[in-house]
Amino acid sequence: MHKHRAHPLLHFIITLIITLTILFLLCAGTFIVYELNRMDRDTAGDSHPSSLNSFQDTGDGIEWGLDRIAPVHSRKVINILLIGQDRREGQESQMRSDSMILCSVQKKTGTIRLTSLMRDMFLPVYGGKYGPLNLTYYAGGMDLLDKTIQQDFGVSVDANMEVDFFRFIALIDRLGGLDLELTQEEADWLNGTTGDYWQSEWNADAGISNAGWNLHAGWNSMTAEQVTDYCRLRVVGKSDWERTERQRTVIMEILRKVRLQSPMDQIRFIHSAMPLIRTDLGIGTLFRLGMAALFHRFDTFENNRIPAADAYRSANIYSSDYGNLTLLIPDLPKNAETLQNSIYG
Repeated sequence: MHKHRAHPLLHFIITLIITLTILFLLCAGTFIVYELNRMDRDTAGDSHPSSLNSFQDTGDGIEWGLDRIAPVHSRKVINILLIGQDRREGQESQMRSDSMILCSVQKKTGTIRLTSLMRDMFLPVYGGKYGPLNLTYYAGGMDLLDKTIQQDFGVSVDANMEVDFFRFIALIDRLGGLDLELTQEEADWLNGTTGDYWQSEWNADAGISNAGWNLHAGWNSMTAEQVTDYCRLRVVGKSDWERTERQRTVIMEILRKVRLQSPMDQIRFIHSAMPLIRTDLGIGTLFRLGMAALFHRFDTFENNRIPAADAYRSANIYSSDYGNLTLLIPDLPKNAETLQNSIYG
């Protein structure tokens, strides 16, 4: 019986391919670690746990149903919480999280699901207190916010990525703006023709001037400042409900625009964007995202919002610091089931 030896040339080619592959992975890994280290790692921020004290005892009489919420986790899904915090010029490094979007990367289907968590949900905060969800971030940063989401909805957060208004403007500017479709009402508000006091006040704080803006109904090529104003718009349509929809639209357009860039442009954007993002993203989660990207284009987006339309009630909640507030009381078991089903199927 004759044994066949591999041809020396074939052996050399196989060895060369393996060596080049290892070198490529080492270079890619070095680049990833380098860029990861350029991100803002000040995730502790300025925590204010006492800020929840003004809501103490206000949730004791509510049947929350936490004992009926079972935590769910799957290696096939990566949950990244995108946080937009309401920090103005001269304020502390950690304010309220007025935008919270759970970006769920579904590795099996190549789908990205964006779920807005309404900022005005009043719920049990991890550790035994109560408060609006956006105040939870101010009280204890990413860690307290993540633990509260896991406690109240049974969904774990793998990593957080946070920007304030100023960093968001810089981020969109590095991307060259976005193309967005506006209604006539939205265009009028952004152009400043409605005389909205709150828009003028905030634009002054953020250093934005809408003088000369000539946006119109339909598709517009919008600057970073215009996109930021669009994300904050809540006086046209159904208040904060439609504002969260606008925010998800912007996230989808950012992801689409980056995906359509050339590899070199993607690298340039990533390099310029990294210092603008505060995160606790680890190399393990980043590796899982990278491996998923090898097999999927991730060009399918789905949208959701919590609380679900039939799973909350409005109520006046008194706070010694903020007075009477109209907040959303979610049916936690029902919303947990809705969120888990939409993310994990």
